[in-house]
Amino acid sequence: MKSRDALAKMYNYAYDGAPANNNLTYMGTVPDSRKQIGFYLADSRAGKVPRGNGQTLYVLWVGINSIKTIWFEACQPQRNGGIGAQSTSDALFIKATQRVQQQIAEVQYQVDLLRTYSSIDKIPPRVLVITMPDISSATMFQDSIQLWTKGDATKRKALTKLMQLLIAQYNAGLISAMKLSNTLVYDISGIWNAFLTTPANFGLTYVTGRCLMNHIVCKDIDRYLFYFSRSCQDPCHLALVVTCGDLQNDIVVYRFSTPHN
Repeated sequence: MKSRDALAKMYNYAYDGAPANNNLTYMGTVPDSRKQIGFYLADSRAGKVPRGNGQTLYVLWVGINSIKTIWFEACQPQRNGGIGAQSTSDALFIKATQRVQQQIAEVQYQVDLLRTYSSIDKIPPRVLVITMPDISSATMFQDSIQLWTKGDATKRKALTKLMQLLIAQYNAGLISAMKLSNTLVYDISGIWNAFLTTPANFGLTYVTGRCLMNHIVCKDIDRYLFYFSRSCQDPCHLALVVTCGDLQNDIVVYRFSTPHN
């Protein structure tokens, strides 16, 4: 990616399907972003990472996998005795909002962790946190809601709204926490809404369906916003490109976690 007149070097420590912390939302054996940062710090101390003489930008884009899991565990009837969360006053949803707050605190901890070890950087690093897009329209979620509600439009709207509220809570809390710690934040909601409302401007045609279906990849892969059921295609990475374009030359970029699944 270009950073004014220089080409930024990017090192990707992300793992597909990673949450922020497996102790908060268990996603299996995929290393969470806390472990990813640990891998990076270990490599840095061992001299395995070419650092150069430029400024370092640490990028954390985490949230989709965690919030998705929290929403499923609150709303899926099979996990809640046949009655999942239906409204904001339900105990299951209230618990979900508490778990979202834990996610925000976890990301803040990881930002602080990177800064604690900033002595390995010749120039004070910058940390960028990217918010979570509203993926409530993604096929995976709408298919699940359709199944749970048996086609009831009112209930379908309610469950979609619950997901949107959790996403909004996460983003608002993240933005607030990062501002207090003088951390860069890129709010992806603006460009995400543009993807959905004016897809042709970005070369997109399909903004709700998925490219990969039954292990078969679609023919027009570049025209899909979603590759899997909820993973964003290349347009999502505009967030990183836009932000790096505003920073100084000779940036070395390290990316942790990922919105891809």
